[in-house]
Amino acid sequence: MSNQTKTITLVCTVHNENGAANASNLFRLLERICPEVIFLEVPPNDFDSYYVRCNH
Repeated sequence: MSNQTKTITLVCTVHNENGAANASNLFRLLERICPEVIFLEVPPNDFDSYYVRCNH
């Protein structure tokens, strides 16, 4: 087993932009921390349309 320390960074968002809580700042934050994995919460009924939009 490796002795390397693992880091988990939790980034919470809001549904509507509010001051510094906006898409531009979220993008800058993700660029800065360079996550290996991003988990996204998408309602099951919206997943197919979201996936198609993001891959075209």
